[in-house]
Amino acid sequence: MTDYMMFEDEVKEARRYYSEFKGEPPTIEEIVDDRHLAYVQRYVPMVLSFGWEIEQPDTRICHELRRVYEWHHDYSGPLETGLKPVLYPGRRVHQFIRTIKNLNCEWEWVGEYGLSVGCGSHLHFAIRWETPHVYNIDMYVAWAIAYNTLSEVSVLLLPMFAWGRERLGFVFRDRATYWAKIICKRYSPESARRVLNMYDFREYHHVTFNTKGGKRTIEIRLNETHPAISYAICIILHRITRRCIERGRSPKILSAGIRYSPAEEAEIHYETRNRLFLNLNYIINNIRGLAESARRYTGGTSETVSLYALNSCVLDIKFERGREIPGLKSEYRSYLELMDDIIKTYLPYYPPLARVGRLFLHRGYPYLNANAVWDVFAPFGE
Repeated sequence: MTDYMMFEDEVKEARRYYSEFKGEPPTIEEIVDDRHLAYVQRYVPMVLSFGWEIEQPDTRICHELRRVYEWHHDYSGPLETGLKPVLYPGRRVHQFIRTIKNLNCEWEWVGEYGLSVGCGSHLHFAIRWETPHVYNIDMYVAWAIAYNTLSEVSVLLLPMFAWGRERLGFVFRDRATYWAKIICKRYSPESARRVLNMYDFREYHHVTFNTKGGKRTIEIRLNETHPAISYAICIILHRITRRCIERGRSPKILSAGIRYSPAEEAEIHYETRNRLFLNLNYIINNIRGLAESARRYTGGTSETVSLYALNSCVLDIKFERGREIPGLKSEYRSYLELMDDIIKTYLPYYPPLARVGRLFLHRGYPYLNANAVWDVFAPFGE
């Protein structure tokens, strides 16, 4: 193939068709010309495939959609379908949302319903078979780096995984940390090998290896948000994981300051990473308790009590030297300063996913944008 030099406008044009946001690699019939082929062949390989479960109340799923996708009742109550991990799943999630809109089957997404029945739409990641060959590393080294990266970074993006609920505010579903406890746990390549060769391994942690049915994935169990937002999360996490695999090391938090209440006058305790992970469970559950108390005593909504209060609860975050998130600083004054830097660095600044980034950079509440999330993939200008 001729090694074409591509001008900036040609790269932008090719990116519209062949970037990670459009889905599966193009077939030869889809490639427009040799210049576009040059772009495709130069594109940085994906190190992970990813997909997710979709859990929602039975009453929200229209009959037409049940004929298009296979649904079953999760043992915890909700109706569930899945978008299995694939390379470049943008086309698949776009098709899912487009099908729903074409059938006029949009519904108001929920993170829980009834008497605190949770809808955990878990994310699943898997190392691509070619990743060890591309980066010349052992398969289980790649799995260990991926797990440790996803575990470490996901706790720094907690507001993105939550949905919220009217009259309770922007908080996680009830018992989220029972089914997805935030835990400080890292794997060596040897321990990853041992777990991945078990037939049916899974833990109720925020991130866990899952070998159910002989399949191998890394599962993020905290997630409860809409697929359009979940996709943005996956893009961020994949890009960071790819950079970490290239570097050969995952990020590692060293310490942080913790307030055990969002109140500004509360004492700050400087804790090790182990204590930070452990007490994030308490903090996010306490935020929900404050939201419920505010609703009970005021009789109104509690929108001002939200997961964004993490900003005054988690302070002075430091990473081990040389173990920062690639491209980011080693120290941050506050939780949201770090979360914003992750979003700005790793989420595209153009549609469709820039729309998701703006929601969180502007401290928006997903559950108050229940109609807009169905239009994340709408063409630019619509």
